[in-house]
Amino acid sequence: MSHVGIRGNEAADGAVKRAAAGLTVTRHVLPSLQQVKAKARKAVTQHTQQGHRQLEGSKTQAAWYATAFGYHPLDAVHKQP
Repeated sequence: MSHVGIRGNEAADGAVKRAAAGLTVTRHVLPSLQQVKAKARKAVTQHTQQGHRQLEGSKTQAAWYATAFGYHPLDAVHKQP
């Protein structure tokens, strides 16, 4: 069904467009379970890597292990997106 040629249609369309232009609808949407799990995994990984980096510099065992086995820091092996 076309509204072309109906008297007053253009004026009504213009009024609707002007009214709608000022409206914004904001609604808080909760993250999905998949998004929550991904964020939790990323946080745990970052926390673990940070703790590991702190230990690498302070523990003699870590330096020995790195030398003996050609160990590379986590950041070089596992790049996070």
